[in-house]
Amino acid sequence: MTTVSTKGVLIGGIAAGIVMNALDYVSNNVILGARWTAELNAINPALGSKMAEPMAITGFVIVDFLTAFALVWTYAAIRTRFGAGPATAIKAGVLLWFVGMLTASIFMFLSLVSQQMFVAVAVASLVSTLTAALVGGKIYSE
Repeated sequence: MTTVSTKGVLIGGIAAGIVMNALDYVSNNVILGARWTAELNAINPALGSKMAEPMAITGFVIVDFLTAFALVWTYAAIRTRFGAGPATAIKAGVLLWFVGMLTASIFMFLSLVSQQMFVAVAVASLVSTLTAALVGGKIYSE
């Protein structure tokens, strides 16, 4: 039985985190930024501007890195059963994406974001998570 390499998770997680942060920046600021602002301002007119505040940006970056570390750790943990490679990285990515979207769906059920926004974010998040999983899985070694 092999153990998960902490060094491998850290190195793969850093790479996956960089990729995830870059893709999430493009999707949530460049592509969906205006929609995010409109949806948040519909709840509270001052809320849309909070996305650009240093505390929010720091939080977004930290959450993406923590997610990336969890993603690479999950890949490392399941590769003994499913084998090393991109298919296993995709499995780990889909698992973490699914759990994240289940949790995030609460915001849609509370009408804090529209169904259209939730779907747009879910698609963008799937791209980001799977790409990060592939990068982290490729870099991870024991």
